[in-house]
Amino acid sequence: MSHRSFFEDITLDSSRKTKWTIFVKILSIWKGKENSVEMILADEKGSRIDASIPPIKYKEKFKRWLKEGEWYLLNFFKVDVIPKSNPYSVHPFHLIFIPKTTMDPVGPKSTSQFFDFTSATQIANATEADKKRVVDACGVLMDVTPIAKIHYMDKDSGCESEANMVIFKLKDASGRIMKCVAIGKTCDDFVKNWSRRVSDINYVNGSILCVLRFWRYATFQAQNCLMSDSGSSRCFFDKEFAEIDRKNYSGLEDSEEDEVFMEVVEQNF
Repeated sequence: MSHRSFFEDITLDSSRKTKWTIFVKILSIWKGKENSVEMILADEKGSRIDASIPPIKYKEKFKRWLKEGEWYLLNFFKVDVIPKSNPYSVHPFHLIFIPKTTMDPVGPKSTSQFFDFTSATQIANATEADKKRVVDACGVLMDVTPIAKIHYMDKDSGCESEANMVIFKLKDASGRIMKCVAIGKTCDDFVKNWSRRVSDINYVNGSILCVLRFWRYATFQAQNCLMSDSGSSRCFFDKEFAEIDRKNYSGLEDSEEDEVFMEVVEQNF
């Protein structure tokens, strides 16, 4: 077996070529451009890196059993300079699967979710460089807008697209407000899961703690915000995470109960 490594060890050293062995956790996995498979991986130290399975036949041996949240022993892959204009991690390289790549299931190497939480202050001061990665957020959900139609430039196809959009706010542990914009499938999932949460027979009117994963710093309507990224972004409502103490968010409830409005409003982006 090849020498065990971490993401911090990865280089373009030609002497290593593809002989890398790393324990990885799949943080996010989705279908990418031209039918590729894209992933955000973490190693045992919590470092993140982007990975791609090209849209050719050998990806079939992976896609049936690669699951978010699971650990694997990753062997033999190509290392390249990250080519994307909007990468998901700050690592300078990304991993590309090759026919020799193996990814064998293993037991958990850490119980951590490897969160990279941002705050209202960080969002307000986000730079263009900050937009070249995705981050996580946590806060009390409030002020959800009606669903709207938005016209935007799809970064994968390069064409103008139309999608559903919803804007909402999160109040972080310090009581400051984070503006968030969910677009496309993330918007649809947000509305579906929120509707399910508030209609649950066990739900009592009160605060909903929302956790966002892999959202991107953006500017919308002349304000800095968090915006969902096609494919990678996830949202959770009142889900228990060992690394999040709900007590830190007590007393932050909004004074009015929000509802999901199904009307459609045209907007341009």
